[in-house]
Amino acid sequence: MASVPLALKRIRLAGELNGPAGVRCPACRDYLFIHQPDEECPDRLLGTCDECRAWFLIDAAGKVMVRLPDEEELRDS
Repeated sequence: MASVPLALKRIRLAGELNGPAGVRCPACRDYLFIHQPDEECPDRLLGTCDECRAWFLIDAAGKVMVRLPDEEELRDS
């Protein structure tokens, strides 16, 4: 399996994070659907945007997130 380096831009979550329900997509401003894939890591979340189809890895404790690469970006890297 080949390694592929990807640059990820850290996005600070603005204001108070009263739970992840208020997180908006930085691209289209729609609210993200929040998923908690691992119950052992409650502050590590996955946010998905139904409008622009973007996915984000969210660190709720650190109030930051990164946009994950989409299929095209992964294939082209």
